[in-house]
Amino acid sequence: LTANAVAGLKGKNVNTSNFAFFPLLGQDEDGYLTEVLQAELTKAGCNPAPVAQTEWQEYLVANSRRPESVEAMRDFSKRKGYDAFLYGTVNECRIIQRKYKALARATLTMVSVETGEAVWSPGEIRGEARIDTRDIVGTAVRDPIVWVVSGVIVLLIVWRAFAKLFKSATRPR
Repeated sequence: LTANAVAGLKGKNVNTSNFAFFPLLGQDEDGYLTEVLQAELTKAGCNPAPVAQTEWQEYLVANSRRPESVEAMRDFSKRKGYDAFLYGTVNECRIIQRKYKALARATLTMVSVETGEAVWSPGEIRGEARIDTRDIVGTAVRDPIVWVVSGVIVLLIVWRAFAKLFKSATRPR
């Protein structure tokens, strides 16, 4: 997801040096995808200015605005002196348990503060990643099939050990 977004943004020759980056709406638990996308944009040479969730909420409450309001984002960005702002919605973010991969779908839009028009909006961006090995263990432990298979393996090992013990104990001397 993030690599696709960065490639699309850089490919459009959009000024990426002075823009606000609002927290993503939708299925972005704890702001994880917002942070990942911000890091990828920074690595790609962009200069996003992340808008802190608390600062954004305070502005919304003080100005009686909704978080999805593009006009509110534009006004906020203008007051802070940004040339543009990037916002989006995470439409899906989930882990496919038995395939040990994560999927994400999001829409992103960059808007010019001066004109209020979208300067970049690639439509829906999709991304897929394999889960880190450390996370696989945690995910597998919660999977009932892993417990069943593990139990069968343990039973086979114990049965085999007892069979050997029984065989050696009943062997004539």
